[in-house]
Amino acid sequence: MFTVRSCRSWPARQTAKRMPLRRSGSSLADVIAATVLTAAVLVPSTRVLRDSINTGRRLQVQQELLIGCQNVLETEMQAVSQSGRLRTSGGRLNSDSGQLRYTVMSTDQPSTGGVPGLLIVVSALVWEDGNRNKRHDSGEPHVSLLCKIAAP
Repeated sequence: MFTVRSCRSWPARQTAKRMPLRRSGSSLADVIAATVLTAAVLVPSTRVLRDSINTGRRLQVQQELLIGCQNVLETEMQAVSQSGRLRTSGGRLNSDSGQLRYTVMSTDQPSTGGVPGLLIVVSALVWEDGNRNKRHDSGEPHVSLLCKIAAP
């Protein structure tokens, strides 16, 4: 334990040495520089991200169009080879986007490349009907496939 006598050996008042203040934070100039640097990096990276999302969507639509067109063409080829009936039809395809429409035509006319009674041309057109008017307009993404089969 301390006695009163041992406490008297200490000076009554200690004088604190003034030490320079060391701040661990950033100055206003550092914050402004970091903000400018972040903005310079963030803005182009968001543009790249937006572009990649748009490219991914276009790729997905093109893939749906191609698969849908192939399915429509094969279905029509099977129907024509079994029945021999030449026809033109259209409709709506079930897809993730829900706006895909198609027209399919089978003919043996020489103007389309067919030979009457011998060679049938089957063509399919699938498009994304953005304005929902049930017609293929210029500017709408589309896929067209054509195949020739022997007449039954």
